[in-house]
Amino acid sequence: MAEQEDILITHQGKPVGMLLGLQSQEDLADYQLEKDPRFLKRIAAARKGIRSGEGIRLEDIKWE
Repeated sequence: MAEQEDILITHQGKPVGMLLGLQSQEDLADYQLEKDPRFLKRIAAARKGIRSGEGIRLEDIKWE
């Protein structure tokens, strides 16, 4: 069933967990990365830098 939809796990009618269906190893890696506090901290720092004028616009990147 988890391949088709997420499954809510309850105990005595109260939610206690979630079983997430993943389609591939990449989905698992993405999920783990999205929950990694170190990664989230780096994303927050990067966003702060962009807001303060640091960084490079995508349009300014020279692709070779």
